[in-house]
Amino acid sequence: MTTFNETRQVYWIITGEINPGQEAAFRVICARLVESTKAEPRALNYEWSIAENGRLFHIYERYTDSEAVKFHRGQAGEMLKELYAVVSLKSFTLYGGPSDELKQLFVARHPSVMVPHNGFSRR
Repeated sequence: MTTFNETRQVYWIITGEINPGQEAAFRVICARLVESTKAEPRALNYEWSIAENGRLFHIYERYTDSEAVKFHRGQAGEMLKELYAVVSLKSFTLYGGPSDELKQLFVARHPSVMVPHNGFSRR
């Protein structure tokens, strides 16, 4: 068991809204990103949820460490640009143990960085 404040894992929840008329494009981009990320062994969770109204979405991603996130960004960069063109991001909350370098990479997305306080994680 790992105590919560010892983790090197990095994870986040992104919330947003699909732009009107972009629902089909969103689903195609989502499918491509999920398929691509499946090949990343240090991607631990990659989960997309859409509200019943078909417009609001959440993305939960979890990686072994900051290096795994940087690798993912390198792999998914072009597809992420496509995604940002069809959605409006509402919030980005970053958790775990991101490196200072990783926090800088995300600065343009204005994340809320949550500092580990207490708890544990089972493997």
